Order: sequence, then C-alpha cells, then structure tokens
Amino acid sequence: MLRGRRYATGGALSADDMHELVDLLAIRIYERLGDASFRLSRNDVADLVNAYIDDLIPTDQAQVIWMTWELIQAGARESQQ
Repeated sequence: MLRGRRYATGGALSADDMHELVDLLAIRIYERLGDASFRLSRNDVADLVNAYIDDLIPTDQAQVIWMTWELIQAGARESQQ
C-alpha cells in the first residue's frame, strides 16, 4: 500500500520524492481505470488519492493531487498522437 509519509522526511517532501510518489499514484490509477483515467477531473483524482496522502502536509497534498492529474493528462495527450 502506498503511504505518502514513507516519502517524507521532516514535513515536506523533496522534489524527487514528490515525483516518485506522483508517478506511482498515476500508474496505479491508470492500471485500474485504463483509458477512463484520462477523463478524470482533478476532484476525481483527489478522491482517489486522498487516502494515500492524508499523512502529508496540506501543501504537499495539494501538489500531489495537481501533479498526478497533470501526469494523467499528459498520458491522454500522448495517447492521442
């Protein structure tokens, strides 16, 4: 199970840890939903990942949600090419 705090050291995540966590979350979402993940809103992504990042500081939680949604959208753009 993914847990955000596993990546945190002293509060905020480092940039590398943030990217690693976001990559893992986006992959898990895509594995479960496939192409349907491309139609998720940021709120949908938040609902899916909140349980995994509730132990992070609020600013990191918001950033993880935003970055995860952005990564999924990048995958959607890539699949359309």
